[in-house]
Amino acid sequence: MDKEDQFLLSHIEDQFRRFEARNVPTQTGFLDLRQQSLASDYCRSIGAAPQFLGGYTDAERRVCAFLPDYLDAGSFDGIVCVRVQTAANLPVPLTHRDYLGALMGIGVKRETIGDILVRPNGADILVLREIQSFLLTGFTGAGRARFEPQPIDLSELTVPAAKTTLVRDTVPSLRLDCVLSSAFRLSRGGAGEYVDAGRVFVNGMQVLKRDAKVNEGDKLNIRGKGKAVLKTVGGLSKKERIFIELEIYT
Repeated sequence: MDKEDQFLLSHIEDQFRRFEARNVPTQTGFLDLRQQSLASDYCRSIGAAPQFLGGYTDAERRVCAFLPDYLDAGSFDGIVCVRVQTAANLPVPLTHRDYLGALMGIGVKRETIGDILVRPNGADILVLREIQSFLLTGFTGAGRARFEPQPIDLSELTVPAAKTTLVRDTVPSLRLDCVLSSAFRLSRGGAGEYVDAGRVFVNGMQVLKRDAKVNEGDKLNIRGKGKAVLKTVGGLSKKERIFIELEIYT
């Protein structure tokens, strides 16, 4: 475990202890999938029961939050949204990288930024409440595009519709490396290398065993490569391979 991970776990414990002592909501900054998995395991080891919140149901970047009994996830106000609207006639629409680069360029720290939901003429950007005011006055452009950011309620988020393709295949078993191989068109050995490198997540949790079993409905993610869902598991083929259906995010 490197120093950055150790610092994260120390910060999580500090937030948990403050929550315990004062019975007030506490939270970390936004975490990526690997950090969330690390945080979840650590919280379990210290008897903490956090909630991972990202501002909407399918958020990828989430904060690790400790909430008292009187406050549910729907009432949590540590995450807010800033909406930007660009001109409709931009030669090339802005991308996630454009928005993130512009934010980092004005000094915004990565852990204060959640998901960036890009649409053709703008984006909804999830951020920690503490930086919202700064963005409303200081975040006025990305690339050649200029805009006036506006605060919106999380209920007004525009979440882009996922583009998926349904793939039918057979696999020799429901081992993780076998299903990844089918989902991402990899050799079984290549899929295993992603597992070994710590880049594979099942239902948001890092998995480091090639032979881990995958179940129907599991969400698979190879960091930097893509996402898939094991939609259905069927019977056996004549060659005793298992029929599966995978929903691949494109």
